[in-house]
Amino acid sequence: MLKLYSYITVLFLALTLVPASAGANQSLVLEKTFSENINRSLHYYVDEKNELSTDTILNTPKEFQKVESENLPLSDVKLQTIWAKLPIQNWSNKNEKYYISFFPPYLGNIEIYKKEDGKLNLISKTGSLINQNFQELSSDLSAPIDIDPGTSDFIIKITSIGAGLSVNLQDEKTFKRSKAIDEIIFSFIIGALMMLALYHIFIYFTSKENIYFYYVCYTFSMILFQFGMTGFNRYLLPPTVLGFPFGYLGSLLAGNLLIISTSLFTYKLLELNTKNWKYKYPLPCIAFLAVLATATLLLTESATSIIFTRGLGALVIITSISTATVMSFRKNPTARFYLLSWSPILLGTIVLILTLSGTIKESPATTWILPFGSIAESLLLAFAIGNRLQKMTKEKIQEQKMKLKAYDQLKDNFEKMKARDTIIKTYVSPTILTELALGKSPIDYPPQHISRTILFTDLRNYTGLTEKISSEKAYSYLNHYFTTLNESIFKHNGEVDKLIGDAIMATFNNADNSLKAYAEFRANFNLINRSRIKKGLRPIYFGTGISFGEVLSANFGSLHKLDRTIVGDAVNIASRCESLTKKYGVNLVATPEFISKLDSTDLVRPLDLPTLRGKKGQQLVHEIFLDNPQDVIDYKMTTKKPLEEHITLRENGQYEDALLIVEELIKNCPRHKYVRNKIMDTSLYIIKESILEELKNKDRVNHGKTAA
Repeated sequence: MLKLYSYITVLFLALTLVPASAGANQSLVLEKTFSENINRSLHYYVDEKNELSTDTILNTPKEFQKVESENLPLSDVKLQTIWAKLPIQNWSNKNEKYYISFFPPYLGNIEIYKKEDGKLNLISKTGSLINQNFQELSSDLSAPIDIDPGTSDFIIKITSIGAGLSVNLQDEKTFKRSKAIDEIIFSFIIGALMMLALYHIFIYFTSKENIYFYYVCYTFSMILFQFGMTGFNRYLLPPTVLGFPFGYLGSLLAGNLLIISTSLFTYKLLELNTKNWKYKYPLPCIAFLAVLATATLLLTESATSIIFTRGLGALVIITSISTATVMSFRKNPTARFYLLSWSPILLGTIVLILTLSGTIKESPATTWILPFGSIAESLLLAFAIGNRLQKMTKEKIQEQKMKLKAYDQLKDNFEKMKARDTIIKTYVSPTILTELALGKSPIDYPPQHISRTILFTDLRNYTGLTEKISSEKAYSYLNHYFTTLNESIFKHNGEVDKLIGDAIMATFNNADNSLKAYAEFRANFNLINRSRIKKGLRPIYFGTGISFGEVLSANFGSLHKLDRTIVGDAVNIASRCESLTKKYGVNLVATPEFISKLDSTDLVRPLDLPTLRGKKGQQLVHEIFLDNPQDVIDYKMTTKKPLEEHITLRENGQYEDALLIVEELIKNCPRHKYVRNKIMDTSLYIIKESILEELKNKDRVNHGKTAA
């Protein structure tokens, strides 16, 4: 394979060297279709001190030398200025538009002057040096020039550092066609490198192999380097990034990044960090020097740093190739692939150097050989990674087989443990499971007073229903009811404390969460009941009571059977509130303590002052009607204020006035939609009866006082 690359290199150099030896034109005469390197038509003068002006060049005799090669000689080691004269003969009788372009496209500063009326007029100016804001040349360092009939004299001023400069002149049609071809080729090159990078990003995230990360970094730095080398960074990227001029200095920055990524990638690919080898330190040191060079470039913004960057570039190439050569002699197949990958880049570098020095004439082949070489190198490096990982993959497969065998042995035990955990989660409350996960013993749980929202829900006429259906159907009916309730309770961070026959008791840390759970399972049962009615089944009816207060949480029972539950007045009141829903014909009854904990009380109204079983004195209760039909909600909103007034009157003993308010509400209440001779809000009748009972008690008391 290496011999084949050697033959190709020799053949390419032989073909590209031939045009350089052809005879050069002594004068530049325009033709209709024109495209050629015009360096041999230039005469140049080197301004070593960078101090001459256009007036000095125009009026002071200078010895301009004839260019004897395909390139203007620029200095490799310092910033210098070259003045080049370009006389052009236009034999046509009209003004012609041509394009002048420069290679390489990362030069420091270029100014084009046209001699008119004994003066030099600036027609185009561009550059990548610092503080260069005026720019008329295009991003690829090309500019249109108008050539008058007869002889036109142009002066070109180049201030830069580089191995050489190629100047080309093309007619407009040829220039645009060449530019379009360059854009297509560049898009293909960048697209290919991007595809390689993205593909290996995917491999990195799937395989978790760090070598792919280093390869992706190398590929992206190569993409940035190609932007700088081809000049497309000037025409696709902004002139400045965070205040940094991303032109000529951007190319240097990309070069430094490529040196860093190449050093680290080579170090990782050849596994120099795992080899007990004395030559493993040069590459990290080169990467460190490139970091310093990058920092210096960012801080000083000095174009002369190209000298240091070039030296580091040559050093990383020599070090990488020599290291891989030594390792290949030690029968390392990865090192052999790595060496092979360098051949396209070396070929492209040699051709580029020969082109810049004028040994080879610039052509599309010489312009694009290095970018195409970078694609070939990236592909071969990918093969090198694959070869390295192939061995690792075999080792991993063997390791995986051993793991699978161990896994099979544990699988049965795991399935048993999983089934046991499922059973435990079903029978044990989340609170106890949390204590177990924290390493606490639920048996040692001490009794403690806590504040909780308690929700009671009970089925209506469940006893009568079970007398008419089989036990299996009753079981299905009850479980369907509990499942719907539990899903909403647990969804809103509630906990089922206990199931009591056809009733359920749940607790919540947050009052609004309990109301959200209630609203959700009410809505779910509305849908379920519609379906049951269509099937000819009996709807599921239930009432709900909610209270809030301090309760005692403890383990009740013995070591043979313990139950973590809560007891207290708030629990009893929640149960009593649930019982009131049937009496008043409402869905949800709640205590004032619970209402005070809600964020919103818009859909809440006071209901009555009943005497709860087991309690002394009257207890204010409220109705929450958020689940009612909209027309019922609208009506009950109108009763909210009158009912509040009636409660205040009753608490003050003004029962007759309270009765008048309730009777007025009954009188104005809309009729029931579905039940004949019945009002919409039947709870008003119960409230009226309570007031009448209070009046009777009042009369008895007054009569007793009179008799006494």
